Amino acid sequence: MTSALPTPLDLLENTPWYDLEHAYGEADDTPRYLYRLLHDDPGERSEAFGRIDSSLIHQGYLYSATAPAALYISAILDDPRTGEDFVSPYPWDGRRRPLRAALLNWLRAMARSCAYDEDDTEDEDIVACREVRPLVLDAVLPWLDDPQPAVRSAAVDAAAELLRAPGLAHRVSEAAAKLLPVARSCADREERGTAVLRLGTWGEDVSALLADADPAIRACAALAPAQAGDPAATAELLAALTRPWVADDWFPGLHGWFRARLVAAAVERVATFEELLPQALAVLKVACDSTAEDDWGPLLRKAFPDGRRSGDPLTDAQRRFLHALAGHDDYWGASSHETREWLRSFALPADREELAALTS
Repeated sequence: MTSALPTPLDLLENTPWYDLEHAYGEADDTPRYLYRLLHDDPGERSEAFGRIDSSLIHQGYLYSATAPAALYISAILDDPRTGEDFVSPYPWDGRRRPLRAALLNWLRAMARSCAYDEDDTEDEDIVACREVRPLVLDAVLPWLDDPQPAVRSAAVDAAAELLRAPGLAHRVSEAAAKLLPVARSCADREERGTAVLRLGTWGEDVSALLADADPAIRACAALAPAQAGDPAATAELLAALTRPWVADDWFPGLHGWFRARLVAAAVERVATFEELLPQALAVLKVACDSTAEDDWGPLLRKAFPDGRRSGDPLTDAQRRFLHALAGHDDYWGASSHETREWLRSFALPADREELAALTS
C-alpha cells in the first residue's frame, strides 16, 4: 500500500478489474459505474450508486473489488460534483443530501463490515479492505467540519468506524480536534449531542460540558465513560431519567437508543436500586413489553441482582417497582411475552394478577 491516495484515473485504469469479483460475479463492470458517479445527470449518478452499493457491500459482505472501489470513492470526495444534490436509488430513502454525504455513508458501511472479528485475517477480501483504511481515513477527516450538516454528520460516522481499527487509534486526537467546535457550539442540538457522545467514547475530556446550559448536552457529557466517577455526571443522568419522556424528545434520531444508554450508565454508576427508584418508576411509564432488553429490564436486574428466593420478603423499593409494572397495560397484552420471560428469569410471578397480589 502506498502512502498517498491514487488518483481516480489511476484507479480506474490500473486496477485489474477483470480479475476481481463483486456480489454478482466478475467486477469488470465496476469501473463503469464508479465513473458514472460523477455523471452530469442526477439519475445516472443515482443508478450508479445503487449498483456500487448493492454489488460491493452486499448484505454486509465484502468482495475483492470493494477495496479499490473504496479508494476511488475516497479519491473523488473532493470533486466539486460530489457536492451536488443526490437522490437515493432506494424508494424508502427520501433524503435529499449531497452525493458526498452518500459516499461517506458508503465508506462507513465498508469500514463497519471489515471491522467484524478484527483479529480474523484469513479472508483476503476483508484484509484488503482493512489495509486501505488509513488512506480512506485521510480522505474522510477533512469533511468533519464541512459547512453542510449532512456531510459533517456522514463524515463523523465514517471516521468513527474507521478509527475502530487498532492501527488507527493514534489518530483519534486528530479527529477530535475537528469535532470539538461542533460539540461546543453547533446550533443543531442533535448534531451537537452526537459529537459530544462521540468525543466521550473516544476518551476526550468533555467534563466542561457538564455545565452546559442545555440539559441534553449535559446528559451526553455525563455518559462519557471517563465521567463514571463524577457525582455531578451521575446527577445529570438521574435528572434526565426523572422525566424520560422529555429526554426521549431531545434527540429524535436516537429515540430509544439514548434512553437505553442513560439507563445502562445509571444502573452501573448508582450503588443501590433504592437510589434509582424514582427514575425506575418514571421509565416504566414510557417503556413497554418490547423494550425490556433496553430499559426496564436492566432496572429489574438492578432491583433483583440475585433473583428472588421463594418466600423472601420484598423491599419497599422492589415492591413499588413491581406494583407499577403490574399496573401498566403496556406490559400485559395478548402478544406480550418479554415481560413474562424477564419476570420468570428472576423467579418472580409471570402472571399479572399474581404479581399484583404479591405487591399489594
